[in-house]
Amino acid sequence: MDSNTQKTYIGVHMNLPPQITQRVREIAQKTRGVLTSKDLKLLLAPKNSRGFLLRIQDLIEAGVIRRFCQGVYVSPEFDWEVLSQTLAPDSYVSFEFVLSKNLLIGVRPDREIKAVKVGKKRVYQNEVGRIIHLGIKPELFFGFNIIQGVKVAEVEKAWLDTLYFHQRGYSFSFDIFSDVDLSKINKRKLKGFLKRYENSKFRSFAERLSL
Repeated sequence: MDSNTQKTYIGVHMNLPPQITQRVREIAQKTRGVLTSKDLKLLLAPKNSRGFLLRIQDLIEAGVIRRFCQGVYVSPEFDWEVLSQTLAPDSYVSFEFVLSKNLLIGVRPDREIKAVKVGKKRVYQNEVGRIIHLGIKPELFFGFNIIQGVKVAEVEKAWLDTLYFHQRGYSFSFDIFSDVDLSKINKRKLKGFLKRYENSKFRSFAERLSL
């Protein structure tokens, strides 16, 4: 950064209007703490891309937002499930998030969430935390509801997702054999879901642990 650019940046930062920070905070509350570049451009109405980047840096320096990845920002308090859905709209939150929320397991990993999508695995990670999107076959992309705009697995599907990826060598933060309260599982619904898995070895494994 040359001296002229640095002076320009300092001037912009020192003159960050309080109404802008307040407006960003208000929008962040409505979006549950997750903002995209598109959201911020509509809000800040920059004259050019350079001005937009400088204003974003001002907001970061002021602690109003943090950059999670390219084009996606979060406020100090944000919902992980919303962030996951923003990064991959065609995904659903599953695994520990759903199991812990439904009291099948105790605590879940801090600053991390896992979801399922069709296709290859994708991991987003930085100092804010980690989001893991595990890939699954199209025929197994089912068993979720949309809750406040976010696709969330039903508890029976979250359990089956866990077993499915356990068999593929994926490790979790809990012991699937001893740390899960399966009394909260709807066995009838689980059996119905299992019929959609073609792999007989997996069905037998899931039935042995669950039914």
